[in-house]
Amino acid sequence: MRFFKKIGFSVLTLLGLSILFSCAAMADMEGPLSFTSVQMDSEGIEDSGPVQVRVVQGAKGISKFEISGFGKLFSLTKLQLAPLGDDKFNGLTISYSHGYSATGGRSIYVLLYKILPSGTEAAARVTVTEHGDPQVEAIKYNDKLR
Repeated sequence: MRFFKKIGFSVLTLLGLSILFSCAAMADMEGPLSFTSVQMDSEGIEDSGPVQVRVVQGAKGISKFEISGFGKLFSLTKLQLAPLGDDKFNGLTISYSHGYSATGGRSIYVLLYKILPSGTEAAARVTVTEHGDPQVEAIKYNDKLR
């Protein structure tokens, strides 16, 4: 009888410890710290000229998005920002392409993303060409790093 009590106690102890550690692992959930506003300035490269990007976001997503480049100021409208929905982002990068006149000429690309150490949750690309309207593309994916 004493043998069964020891086994029962050991099983209960192991069961209790496994529950305790599994609960502790589930309690530590990471979450993105979204920016409220961000401004990025670049002197540019080659013939891009200076570029400035300003983004403001709140509880309902991005409320202001401006790109200054090619001697122009591009302010995106709510309709242009609609593909982004109410996603909130925590990062931004900008890049430039010489482009071709048939495709609108020089281009500035702004990549917005929501990324965590475990992977990218959402992203969006805003493209501005010197001869066209800004284009907004939401990129929805869940690319968990392995």
